[in-house]
Order: sequence, then C-alpha cells, then structure tokens
Amino acid sequence: MKIGLYTISYLGIWYRGEPLPLQDIMRRAKRQGWEGIELDTKRPHAAPMDLSESDRERLRDLAGELGLPICAVSPNCDLSSHVPEEREAMLCYVRECIELAADLEAPLCKVFAAWPGVVVRDGLADYAWTRNRPDPFPQWSGERRGNILTALRELARFAQDQGVLLVLQNHAPVIKGHRDVYDLIEQVGSPALKACIDLPADQDVATDPAGALALGRKVGRTMVHAHYFGQFKRGAHDALLRPVQTRRARGGGARFRPALRLPGLRARTGRGGVRGLHELGVLPPRAAQRAARRHRLRARADRAGPLVHAAFARGGHPVRGALRGAALRQARSMAKATRLADRVAASIPQFRLSA
Repeated sequence: MKIGLYTISYLGIWYRGEPLPLQDIMRRAKRQGWEGIELDTKRPHAAPMDLSESDRERLRDLAGELGLPICAVSPNCDLSSHVPEEREAMLCYVRECIELAADLEAPLCKVFAAWPGVVVRDGLADYAWTRNRPDPFPQWSGERRGNILTALRELARFAQDQGVLLVLQNHAPVIKGHRDVYDLIEQVGSPALKACIDLPADQDVATDPAGALALGRKVGRTMVHAHYFGQFKRGAHDALLRPVQTRRARGGGARFRPALRLPGLRARTGRGGVRGLHELGVLPPRAAQRAARRHRLRARADRAGPLVHAAFARGGHPVRGALRGAALRQARSMAKATRLADRVAASIPQFRLSA
C-alpha cells in the first residue's frame, strides 16, 4: 500500500490561510514522507484550463525529480443534471481532466457521480448550503442515475483511449454507497471504469462492522483507490488538538482493513485471488502467495470472515499465522498515514472543522 496526499488539504478553503502553490505542495509532501500525490482540479491548483503544455511538463518533471508519483487527477463533477448544457459542460471538464492525467502520466482520473459542490464564504468552504439544497426537478429525481450511467459510458470510452482509468467514488447524492458504485461499474461494463471507496462517506456501511466486510466482498477487484479523511482543530493556545471525525467514521479504518483483504482471501485458491489481493495494495506479493498456498493446503473449508478476524486477533493456526504478519504490516501503514496527516495539520496555521 502506498499512502498519498490529496492537494485539497492545502487549497486554502478548509483553514484560515493562503493556498499553497502546487509545486510547493509536492515538495512539502515529499519532505513530510508521503509516497504519492493526488491533484484536485480546482483553482488555484490543477485546473486543466490553467495548465499549458509547458506547465504540465514541469509538473511531470518535478514528480519524477522528487520520486513522488502523481497517483490521480480528481475533478469535482456532477454528471446527473437534467439540464443538457450543465451535463455537457461537465463532460467537457472531465474529458479535460482525463487528458491532464494522461499528460502527467497519472494512472487514474477520479470522478464523482453527482458532486453537490461547496460554497466559499469569507474564504472558508461550507457544505451546508449545497448538501441541503432541494432537487430542482423532484419529479424526475429517479432519472438522474440514468444521466450518470450515460455519462460514465462516454467518459470510460474516452479514458480508455487515453490510457487512463476512470475511478468512481462513492459519494452522495444519487449514489448511496459502494453497492451503487459497483452496480454502475457492472452496467457500464468497461475495463476502464473502477472504484474508489471513501469509507466514512459510505452510507451502506455507516457504523455496521458487517457492512464494512460486505464492502470488501462487493467491490473486490474493482477497487483501485481509496480515500480516508482526518479533521483537525486548534485550541486557544495554538495547540493542535486530536483529530475530529464523524461518528460514522470513527473506528471504520479497523473494519475497512480486513474488508479490503476479503476479495483475495475469498478467491485465493486460484492465482487470480492472489493477484487481486496484491492489486489492492493490501498485501505484498510474497505474503499474498504464501497465504494462498497455505490456505489451499490446510484450510479450504474455512470462511474468509473468521480468517480475517483471526489475522488481527491471534496466531496458532497455520493460515492465521501467515496472515498475522500481513495484518501487522497493514496496521503499520495506517499508523504511518496518521503520522503523515498530523504533519499536514501541524503545517497549517489554523484548521477549521468542516460540517
């Protein structure tokens, strides 16, 4: 697993302070220890209309110089509108972002189905005005999914031509969680459309541990990218307080980690299971192969769920012992992500707790 920084952290709208230029963010990310960078395609960062051919070349060269790969280019888009002009403007925007990803040698272009946007007032962003906005066409609300499906089919074809994977994130509205993402991917039927899961935003999971495990079983090998957020605030004496997360997010990572391993564990009797497991970035290839081999020999009848829980809990069983080391490595990866997020929070003068 590689852990990257999303440039929205330094966009200047989630804290009181100026946005950092994109090149400065990349250099800071490298110093802080991040292993990749995801570019938000809003001004003042990576808006495609602002980046000339030479600008793109400089960004690509800087990423190579720093050894900091650009893992994704991420437009904030709404593909669900009933208004043709709005929908076609979004298609143009996402196509430009896909071209930007290709120019920057980024493998992914992450998209939303129906991103509601944010309102920026007095320099700070707020979700409340857009998330609570009523649907202007409630009589046709059920047709928004059809608009999304049509748009994804067109964009997936374009992404495939550009050599980029289009990655759909599980954000409301219209999409309620990972099940809707998976269903849309199946309906589009393109090898160029995959999944990005933001666990705290997944309405299918909420606080239900079984839901997190079901997520892993459902999205399986369609998932190539994940988001996990941290929110911070400062005290009266400029002391950085503990991360603040919604109740839905609290503890979700612990359930999400075993959920991610489920596709490989479930299908690890074949080479495809091992390969799928490694593609998610959860287990290194040797650990995945060893787990698969031992499972084939000694534990064919075991279910994936108990094995996953046992991997975190205790050893003693040959398969459990093999998986325990991988689980510990995964836990270290999540601890590393937390440390890196702390560095980001400490580097910004004042965070604002978003709604």
